This record gives sequence, C-alpha cells and structure tokens, in this order.
Amino acid sequence: MAKPLICPVAVRYLGELASVITRLGDHGIELDKASAAKAAELTKSIMAAVGRLDNMLTKHFMSIEEHMRFCAKTICPLMDEVRQSADALEGEVADDLWPLPTYQEMLFIK
Repeated sequence: MAKPLICPVAVRYLGELASVITRLGDHGIELDKASAAKAAELTKSIMAAVGRLDNMLTKHFMSIEEHMRFCAKTICPLMDEVRQSADALEGEVADDLWPLPTYQEMLFIK
C-alpha cells in the first residue's frame, strides 16, 4: 500500500507545497518551510524503507523455517519502519490528498 498509494501522494503534496512556497515568495510572502522540510524527510524515509523492503522480498529460501525467521527478524521490522513513516506522513499531508481513511475518520464511522 505504501508504494502505490502513500509515496505518490507524499511526493505530490511536496510538489504542491513547494510550488505554493515559491509562488508566494515571488510576491514577497515568506512562509516557514519547517512543514515542508518535515514532509520531505518523512517522504524520503518511507521511500527508502519501501526500497529496502522491496529488495528483501526477492530473497529465496531453502526451508519454510528459514523463511519465517527471515520474515520475523527482517521483514517485520522493515514493515514497522514503513508504518511509522506512513503514520507520521498522515499528520503532515493535506487530508484531501490522503488516499486512505485517517485514524480520526475510522474512529467516528457511523
């Protein structure tokens, strides 16, 4: 879900944010760039974690036990890393761009 849904939205949000910051700067209006920097760092983080996860998913194993140990020790921590970045990005990316239900929306489903 991170690769086809979250990463493209994060990049799109960064692009829109950078464009607004630049256009306003052209008119003498300077915005604090901390939000953009945080979103950029989280986007970089999730994309790196997704890349590492993709690389690990191509490994082949001689036994089911070896595969399960690898999943527990390598895949699960990488998935947790992706999840942490995604959760943090959810708080940064504009709600109208976020492709998944937010925690707030899920808590108050009728």
